[in-house]
Order: sequence, then structure tokens, then C-alpha cells
Amino acid sequence: DDDDDDDESRTGSEARDGQKGDVPAEFLISVRHTKAFKERKEALPWWKRALMYMGCGSCLTPLITLSDVGLNEEEVEQLKMIAPFTTEELHTLTYRFLDVDTDKNGTITFQEFMSLPQFKNSPLRSRLYAVMDRDNQDGINFMEFVSALSVFSDNATRAEKLRFLFRIYDVDGDNRIGRSDLRRILTMVTNGLTNSQLTQIVDQTFHECDTDGDGYLDFRDFSEVVSKTDFESRMRMKV
Repeated sequence: DDDDDDDESRTGSEARDGQKGDVPAEFLISVRHTKAFKERKEALPWWKRALMYMGCGSCLTPLITLSDVGLNEEEVEQLKMIAPFTTEELHTLTYRFLDVDTDKNGTITFQEFMSLPQFKNSPLRSRLYAVMDRDNQDGINFMEFVSALSVFSDNATRAEKLRFLFRIYDVDGDNRIGRSDLRRILTMVTNGLTNSQLTQIVDQTFHECDTDGDGYLDFRDFSEVVSKTDFESRMRMKV
């Protein structure tokens, strides 16, 4: 229970991707874009700002464009290459982002994310937030928002979905799943298990899945196990 409480109170500043020096191309402009969003928001007509502050992003259809979330034309084209969404779908995601970003600062904070009704009953919502906040800026910007949701698209590859799941389980972000990682995940998704029962499950999992016996599950080990399940059907979301 203590571990679970700790995860619920996290602010998303922990458990990031372990490859600190290998910044994915899709996030190279994320910090600049977050700043641009704040500047762009102040330049919006008063009626657009009013609707945004009232949480009426959907009311702006089709009045809000991708430039309203701080993207220029070049970045929009980059985003289309990164995420398998049409321009119309990207506009829909823009409305959703603006609705969730209740304080209109250009990012979805931990508190805003945790208040979303669709994640209210998800035991892994704190992990999902940590994985989505790729640049470790304690907030999900629009690029990160779209990139993460693209994994749930029908156009996302099996490997992309597996990699996203792997990062959910890789709590400490060292690009491998250790016993402590798995134990923390089990603590989040189960109720009433004793320490002895948790240890037994972890031991059995590593006995069956740790193919090289190094005490960790790498991406290949993880993929072989998860691929035997119907994980793809659970990772679909209609924009």
C-alpha cells in the first residue's frame, strides 16, 4: 500500500527513459514548442481565449488550428511524419489537448492528467503519465501528447506498441525490467497480495522469461512474453 501511495503522489519527475543522451527526433522541438504555445495563446483573439479558459475546445471546431498549440508549418509536417494521423485527426487532438490543459499553460500537468475520467480507474495512470512526459519537464506538451496517442492508433506497428508497454514496465528507466520494476507494477495492479505472494510471482516470471539468466528482462524477453497475449486489441483508441 505504501508503494502504491508513493506512485499516486508522484509528479512525473521519476522513471524516465534511461537513454538520456539519445533524444528521439520527435522531441527535439518539444521544449521550444511549449514556450511558443504560451506566447501564441496570449496572441489569440479574445473570443478564442475565452472559449479555451471555459474548457470549450470542441466549441472551436474548426476555428482552432495547429498553430494555436505553438506549431509552425514545418513542425506540423514533422508531426505528420512522426504520428500516423490525418490533418483532421490532429485538429481533433488539438481540441482535446486544450480541454485537458485547464490552466492553459501549454502542458498537461500531473494533476490535470490524473483528473481525466478515462484514467480514473486505471492502476497504471501514474506510469502512463511518466512515459508520456518524454522530455522530463513535468508536463506533457502537445508533441508528447500526440506521439503517445499515436501508439494507440490502428496504424501503429506491433513493435511500437510493444516498446510503449515495455517503457511502462521499466519503472526506473534503465532500458530493462528488473525484479523491483515488476514488483512495483504488480503492486499497482493487484490488491491484497502478501509480500510472499508478490515475491513468488516475480520469481516465477523471471524463471520462465529471463532467457539469458542475467536477472533482467530485456526488450526481447518482454516481447516474447507479451506477444503471446492479445495486447494489440487493448491498445486501440479512436480519435
